[in-house]
Order: sequence, then C-alpha cells, then structure tokens
Amino acid sequence: MKTICILAILFCISYIDTLSQTTVAVLPFRNMDGNIKLDVYSSKLSDSLYKEIEKIAGDLGIKLITNEQVEKTISSLKEGETHPNYEATMWKAAEMLGTNKVVSGTFNMQNDRLLVNAYIYDSVLRLQDSQNKAINLFKAPESVMEVIPIIVRKLKPGLN
Repeated sequence: MKTICILAILFCISYIDTLSQTTVAVLPFRNMDGNIKLDVYSSKLSDSLYKEIEKIAGDLGIKLITNEQVEKTISSLKEGETHPNYEATMWKAAEMLGTNKVVSGTFNMQNDRLLVNAYIYDSVLRLQDSQNKAINLFKAPESVMEVIPIIVRKLKPGLN
C-alpha cells in the first residue's frame, strides 16, 4: 500500500511538472523586403534556429514543438509567412500548437546585407518579450547563418 501511495505521489508530481513546462515553437521568419527571391531565408533562419534551440531545450526544461508540426499547422491554415495576414496566421498556429511561447523574426535586405531581428512572444498575451530579443543583426547573405548563435544567446534567458 505504501508503495502504491509513493508511486501515485510521484505520478502527480511529474504530471504537474509536465503541465507547467514551457512549450516553444519556432515559426518561419517574415520576409519584410518583399523580394520573393529572399523567401528562402525564411525557412533557413527558422530551421537553423530550431536546431540550435533543440540542443539546449533539455537544459532549459522546455518542450520544443518540432519543425514538422509547425510546417503542418501553418500549411493547414493555407497561408504562408508572406501572406498579408501573417500576424493572425502566427497566433492561430501558436494556438493550434498549444505553445506558451513563440520564437520568430524578420529580415530584409539593406545595402546588400540582410538585417535580421528575432523575438520571443508570449502566446497567451501576444506580447513580445522586451528584454530577450536579438535585433539589428547585419550579415552578408552568404554568411547570414552566423547570426544564429547570437540569436540563441540573446533569447536563451527568456525561453524558460
């Protein structure tokens, strides 16, 4: 009987811990330039960022929604990241995925360099984390993935 009570208590503790775990989705970056040739960076940036966050998710105690789940959800909404209603699509996807937080960003071309910004959003309040963001990161298109470690370092404190 004592063993059953201990197991029940442990189960309850792990269940409560699972409910309180932060769930994070990395959504495609938004092409603010308007040049559809740059759309390739939307998924490259989000995929690379996802892979880096995945490496530290366990240490942070967060559950990371897979890229496949994100892509499937966005596809089900039949609106891409460049659709004029991107904000509504992002929030609908976050709701459907059951996330607490969303990581996403923007990019555009300025003087032959990509300007990249990345943010954490609270999915419930739909507000940007004002302290943990990576903004004004400039890189040549061929080296733009060098911003990923910088983004992770700046966003990491706000992910858990």
